[in-house]
Amino acid sequence: MEIFEMRIGRKRVRNIDLYWGVVPEGEGFRLMYEIENPDELTRMGLSEDPGAGETILPSIVGPISRFNAEGRWIARRDLPREMRYIRTISWSWTTWDGTEHTEHKDITRLCYQRDLVSPPSVELTYVENDTQRIVMSDVLYRSVTHRDRALHTINLFLELFGSCEIATVQLDRIVLPAIRKANWKLLPTGKYPWEQIQEHVDQATARMNPKSREIVLDRQKALEDFGPDERWVGEGGFDDYMAYVFRGDGIIVLESLRRDNAIYVFTGDWRPISKLTKGEILRESLHHARIVHSEGWKGRLAALFRKRAA
Repeated sequence: MEIFEMRIGRKRVRNIDLYWGVVPEGEGFRLMYEIENPDELTRMGLSEDPGAGETILPSIVGPISRFNAEGRWIARRDLPREMRYIRTISWSWTTWDGTEHTEHKDITRLCYQRDLVSPPSVELTYVENDTQRIVMSDVLYRSVTHRDRALHTINLFLELFGSCEIATVQLDRIVLPAIRKANWKLLPTGKYPWEQIQEHVDQATARMNPKSREIVLDRQKALEDFGPDERWVGEGGFDDYMAYVFRGDGIIVLESLRRDNAIYVFTGDWRPISKLTKGEILRESLHHARIVHSEGWKGRLAALFRKRAA
């Protein structure tokens, strides 16, 4: 395999000029890593034996991959503060007569206004030949406009694998397959899909306390009550989302499994929406509506269904 004679092996790179000087100005290149054991594939969100061409937004394993998948917020201390929904809490109690009660309450707080720095949403692709298993980046370019993305992609590889190499665009001895997005998996269809939904939610919310997990599960049950035709679970860096497809209404609901996030409602066909990056999902220009998980969110979603049916 022809390499630009540059291997990067450190925790983090801050000055890309020390590394991409081997690439002629304006030319394209890829970053690549040769897989040494299957755990490196599962760490990034793929299976131990993925198909050639599978492409995924890497799982969150540290600050670089978290920024890659979720972006970051910048507090606007130059603007007045605003009341913001923080989270929903749940508590239960038993009255004197033995009756159990559960109540949910929204927590709001006076906060600085903030701007979202969109996630880079760099996706990585698995390729192979008879002797090598490789994870590669998309094509990058040695240019001023690609500088930040190239630096971020290097640091993403370093966080995931500990090293990477700068390679030619074609990875000369690798036949590049057709790219197949692997960010979403369709749950089996059937009359009782709740067991599969609950299994995925349990895995995605394993670090949450039991009360917070209960709130997330309650949201999935509420969406099930609307009768979706298909249910998709996110993989890799999308594992904090589920997608509910309502073909008859032309509505797709992307539901966050993080207790403080929101619902993103899209209209149209699921196929092009499933190919969106995380950054494209978060941009307000693409989704039809964004519904925060505060009190009354179920009614606001129901109103969208009624409006589509009218």
